[in-house]
Amino acid sequence: MIICDINEVKVDVYATAAQSFIKGMEAIQNAPKDDAFHTHASGAASIAESWHPTKVPGKRYLAYAKSGDRVFGLAGLMILSVEVSYVKVDYLCTHPFTSMAGVFLIKHAIKVSQDHGKGGTLRLYDASRSSFYDNLGFTSVGGGDKELTNGIIKEKNQ
Repeated sequence: MIICDINEVKVDVYATAAQSFIKGMEAIQNAPKDDAFHTHASGAASIAESWHPTKVPGKRYLAYAKSGDRVFGLAGLMILSVEVSYVKVDYLCTHPFTSMAGVFLIKHAIKVSQDHGKGGTLRLYDASRSSFYDNLGFTSVGGGDKELTNGIIKEKNQ
């Protein structure tokens, strides 16, 4: 079973990983256009390039896909900041070849929220415009922002 190993990292490590991630997305974008992941790679590259890794405040996390001791590579990036009543997901981007990296990152963000006494509550701006966050149980709070309360996400089998 593939899982994600998620670690908090320093700004310079995050910046290096983000640049590598962007280069990987560019390589996928240059693949034949009939590739089903081309559109997802294009979106991931756009999201990754839109956030300068050293100018966004908050704690930085890298998610690596792994199975047992075998690490497959960088699956996602995330920046979190602690607000008064919730943890804000300032940035979250996942590799298009991973199917669960986003869920693992959100679960990690919930744990950070709980550890900071915010009850698992998360808030984010949904730049993806997909149903991903809605499917997890996030609800709109206006202006493109979405919130997950009490750290409860909807699992696929519910």
